[in-house]
Amino acid sequence: MTNFGIIISLLIGSGLLFVIRSKSSQSSLSLHWVGYALLIMTVFLIVIGIISNLNEASHYQ
Repeated sequence: MTNFGIIISLLIGSGLLFVIRSKSSQSSLSLHWVGYALLIMTVFLIVIGIISNLNEASHYQ
């Protein structure tokens, strides 16, 4: 589970880095979208992780 947390924190950090950098430079609209795409993928990864844990927990009952 710690690997999952490390991956999540790296994705969030790099996504925020892309979003912040795109706001400081004027011609990097693609960096802006890459940052938001990373943040959206992170949310999906969290949801899939939660569903996976709930699925495993239901099999042990």
